[in-house]
Amino acid sequence: MRFQVSNLAWAADLVFSLLNKVHVISPPALQEEIKRRLGKINSHYNKKGDI
Repeated sequence: MRFQVSNLAWAADLVFSLLNKVHVISPPALQEEIKRRLGKINSHYNKKGDI
């Protein structure tokens, strides 16, 4: 699917709503935003002592 948006945060929200059914190939800024959000989620679940 190809579409054009002017709001990077909205596009990232859309990507997350589609979960593993989508792969961002461009723009690089959106790829980086997805990586940043995934990193936050990953660090949240990898905190020591949380159960």
